[in-house]
Amino acid sequence: MYLGAYISKSGGTEEDIKGRLGKARAACIKLDEIWKNSQFTSYRTKIKIFKSNVISVLLYGCECWGMTKTDEKELDAFLHKSLRRMFKIYWPMQVTNEEIRARAGLEATRKQVARRRHPNNLLQISLNILSF
Repeated sequence: MYLGAYISKSGGTEEDIKGRLGKARAACIKLDEIWKNSQFTSYRTKIKIFKSNVISVLLYGCECWGMTKTDEKELDAFLHKSLRRMFKIYWPMQVTNEEIRARAGLEATRKQVARRRHPNNLLQISLNILSF
């Protein structure tokens, strides 16, 4: 375990990513009343709430994740589904994922993870794993 993130003996982080997705889904569901209430909350405020309460939970400890294409797709699917729910965009509307991310001012999750990584952090993680 490093920074609360679970890393298997083989170096895999699938369990941690699935756990983070579950926690982020729970946070998003708790905010459903805010997403549905357009009378008192602007989209700008909703996006700030989403970034602080959902994205932060989702990407906590992502600096040590070994991302596969499948993991990237799962994280991006969660992001797009959550944003569509917040913006009240349904499948017949045919809005692309890029347009939705642009409305929210967010990058794809793989880019967010890459931006949060730092070579010094990765070196420290490697040293910690080897010391076990």
